[in-house]
Amino acid sequence: MLGLDTSKLALIAGALSVGIGFGLQAIFSNFISGLILLLEQPLRVGDLVELESGVFGRIRDINVRSTRITTRDNVDILVPNTEFVTGRVINHTLDDPVRRIHVPFGVAYGSDPDLVREAALEAAERVNITHSDWQRKTEVWLMEFGDSTLKFKLVVWVNSNMVSPLDDPYALYNLELLLEFREKGIEVLFPQRDLHLRSWETPLPIERRAGK
Repeated sequence: MLGLDTSKLALIAGALSVGIGFGLQAIFSNFISGLILLLEQPLRVGDLVELESGVFGRIRDINVRSTRITTRDNVDILVPNTEFVTGRVINHTLDDPVRRIHVPFGVAYGSDPDLVREAALEAAERVNITHSDWQRKTEVWLMEFGDSTLKFKLVVWVNSNMVSPLDDPYALYNLELLLEFREKGIEVLFPQRDLHLRSWETPLPIERRAGK
């Protein structure tokens, strides 16, 4: 009666329904993923997590569509819940908040390894996130004889619940290692090379070599 072509209206309606369907599919996937997280509880508020996308921080909120993570830079990131269900997630505080980290460092070749080990252990004790018991103890490993340095590793257990979301555990241990090495006179070597110069005689002028 209005003179409109109903076939064109059907085509437009079909295109709209397909577009809306794809849009709702993502929302529906995040909704179902949010329900899975809330029911199974593989993640809890306060957990320290690391996502496959590289996001690292503590969980602040778990909502139906997305989860809020606060990074060390105090940045809040809203992550779709599907990333937690379909991707790889490292939960550092799921069952046991204590985990082990490896802090590499190097000293000069003339350093006493026993003194280095003693200094590294004392430095680790001063960091408040260090965990030590009869089963999990701090260790110092000599890993490699480098070109100009002895390469060690401070292998230490840390309590992830005590790690501030704004701090880096490696930075805490590196600072204490530096202070302890300075106090004990242990040299932290930097890359250097020995330069040997060879001397030679200045060539005689042609006239003198010819006896003139």
